[in-house]
Amino acid sequence: MTRQPTRREALKGLAASLAGATLVDGCGYAPLGRPAGAPPNLIVVLADDQAAKAIGALGHYPFFATPGMDRLVHEGAHFANAFVTTSLCSPARASLLTGCYAHSHGVYFNDVADPPAHLPQFPALLQQAGYRTAFIGKWHMAAGASAEPRPGFDHWLSFPGQGEYEDPLLNDNGTLRRESGYLTDLLTTHAERWITENAHRPFCLILAHKTVHDPRTPAPRHLDAFPDATLPEPASFADDMAGKPAWLRRAVLWGETAAAWAASEGRPIPDRLPPATWDPHDPQRLKYFRCLLALDDSIARLLATLDQLGIDQQTCLVHTSDNGYFLGEHRRNDKRLMYEDSIRVPLLVRYPDLVPPGGVVTPMALNLDIAPTLLALAGVDAPATMHGRSLVPLFAGDDAGWRDAFLYEYWRESWLPGIPSIQGVRTDQDKLIRYPEVRDDLDELYDLLADPLELDNLIDDPDRAARVAELDQVLAQLRAR
Repeated sequence: MTRQPTRREALKGLAASLAGATLVDGCGYAPLGRPAGAPPNLIVVLADDQAAKAIGALGHYPFFATPGMDRLVHEGAHFANAFVTTSLCSPARASLLTGCYAHSHGVYFNDVADPPAHLPQFPALLQQAGYRTAFIGKWHMAAGASAEPRPGFDHWLSFPGQGEYEDPLLNDNGTLRRESGYLTDLLTTHAERWITENAHRPFCLILAHKTVHDPRTPAPRHLDAFPDATLPEPASFADDMAGKPAWLRRAVLWGETAAAWAASEGRPIPDRLPPATWDPHDPQRLKYFRCLLALDDSIARLLATLDQLGIDQQTCLVHTSDNGYFLGEHRRNDKRLMYEDSIRVPLLVRYPDLVPPGGVVTPMALNLDIAPTLLALAGVDAPATMHGRSLVPLFAGDDAGWRDAFLYEYWRESWLPGIPSIQGVRTDQDKLIRYPEVRDDLDELYDLLADPLELDNLIDDPDRAARVAELDQVLAQLRAR
């Protein structure tokens, strides 16, 4: 019997054959076919600050239509319980690349450092295995907000720091230039061009958008979108935070920045917050959804490009966000906290060869899992340094031995002292949140089955003392592991 080549062997053979391939029109390769077992193309579309609920097909916002993302929902898998392990941009991006918790990769804060060189990153591993690799978009890690090309990528297009929505300054493989247009659209055009040029070889693309980060500038075509929209009041907006840590109420009343925190020092903190009024036409939140429309257009364009090139069936496209986002839940904006709206992220996976259409995956998936998943699809062994696990078994509904808990961690930022450092554990039924630097205040415990909105803090409930002890033990084990 003739042995079929493994994916790794097929990939090496394909890479070798491409060395002598004939260019077509100077921008692509003549069709060569794919040998048996050839690995898929891999695309990761990363949003910035996209709430897990901000997808039209999920129905949370009736006015909000997202045909691009909805196609991923209907033709792929929606991971209904996807989380980040640190809800902050730079740490989460480093976790996506390395498959590691932040305490391992060392990127604790924004704009300070890249992951250390000794930790493998999945694009470099794919590159070593014969993939063509590209990074297009927001890097947002290194000190000085550097946009210089990074190792592991054959093609690089980024921008300094947070970038600009209009007429951005871009770093194209080491050359700085300013381009005219709207950033989300420009990045998508660059991605389409690169995909087209590499359509006949295995490739991995990370398209990391600035959208929907502040200042939430919509594309010109979307400035007047859904003029009659009404924002539904979040069910947890009425949270008066009674029985919760006092610092939370202080932060809502007077702010969390260094200046605001200093100014509120010594003020009496009420036992509960006074009632607040929801604004169903809040202009900043409406801008948030208008800004997301260009991201949805980007996904739709990528899918159309794959269709036109005839590689849609052999391409795995993953869409997620660097963190979740509060859209009024618990009277908050932003992220960072360990509440569900902050740590939950969208996670959509379309790969027709392996992922059944229209599926909903309920086991807990982490941003740490994306790197080992993509490596598994490519037939590349994940290094022992990665804490995440391949999601591939979940595509087929096999959740035997899957995780029932994960670690959450956040380090206090000097400019934002109103949010303390956080260590916590979330299971499939409850959540323990510890604030190790806070003295003379409460930690938090929530029964997520009975109280999914996290309104009733049970940390001082004597009937829960044994469970708290168990969760502390799980937390210690996860940290040690």
